[in-house]
Amino acid sequence: MIVNHVARLQDYFDDDYFRPDPGLWERLCRTLPFEDRARRRQRRLRVLLAVAAVALIASMSAVPVAAGASPISPVPRAVLAAAGLSSVTERFMPIEGSATWSGVTINLVAAYGDDIRTIVVLRAEPRAKADGLFPRQLMAFDAAGHVLGRRSGTSLDGGNYVLGLDPVPMGQSSQAKLTLLIWQLDSIPGRPHETLFGLWSLQFTVTAQGGHVLPLPAPGRTARMGVTFNVVRSAPGALQIDFTTQGVPTNAWCRHPIEVTPGPGSAPGTRASVCAGNDIVRTIRVFDPAGHELRQESGGSGVTGQAMLDRKEERWTSVWPVTGSGTYRVVISDPDGAVVEREIQVP
Repeated sequence: MIVNHVARLQDYFDDDYFRPDPGLWERLCRTLPFEDRARRRQRRLRVLLAVAAVALIASMSAVPVAAGASPISPVPRAVLAAAGLSSVTERFMPIEGSATWSGVTINLVAAYGDDIRTIVVLRAEPRAKADGLFPRQLMAFDAAGHVLGRRSGTSLDGGNYVLGLDPVPMGQSSQAKLTLLIWQLDSIPGRPHETLFGLWSLQFTVTAQGGHVLPLPAPGRTARMGVTFNVVRSAPGALQIDFTTQGVPTNAWCRHPIEVTPGPGSAPGTRASVCAGNDIVRTIRVFDPAGHELRQESGGSGVTGQAMLDRKEERWTSVWPVTGSGTYRVVISDPDGAVVEREIQVP
């Protein structure tokens, strides 16, 4: 039986000691992936409870640290392989710590960080209750309060998860103490719908492995699309490529968009659509020095503000697994199939 403990905790945390700064909620809203204002209001209580827990965490003097450089177990290796992280498996450090809520215990297993991303491996128990669930709502931040956005997630049967987060901000020491708060688990696609609410708080230390900022390739264009590179960065086992396309409206990247009902709180006249996964234009492909096409580790795109919409601009970000130095070929396609090709030299 799933029990929502929010009501019971509300009275406990309704105290000046735990009350957040007046502007904290708006800062969180700009960070968390809320789909619309209605859902934002519905989840506000749970987020504030999670923020209140930060006060409790801050009062703790002992923070779990990474264990010695011993091999990780075969189960996390399988999870990392499923997440496309085989190239950095040996760089993961075992970490320890756990949190229990609603009869589910989430354990820290291993972690890795560099200038491109932070990755955490988790395992939930007991398997009979955790299998088929995945951390849906969470927040991660460092000791200075910098929030690490979520980039990707992979779930494997048996309650094993891999979470991809933003990198620890540049300029910090090589070791960073991180806090991960999880307050909602949801069923993965293909499983009966189930939602479990709680407040799992986990702390661990990750040692950043560094990286290199690489020269930007020259801009390019097809008859329909312009391409400008924003960031190219390498790290152990990974290549980050961020670029902006111009001249192609957002809805053109789906060959056959399916119109749906706009979400609650949408302005009058708003139209919304979704796209089947196999109907989306493959915007970017990357090939290794031997000519083998790589499988994207994480990525996405977005438009910020009306100005970008008016200019038909979209910013894309992607991370790719690399196995070593050499010349990597990048192919960026427009919806008509025309391409811009560039080469990136990875040290």
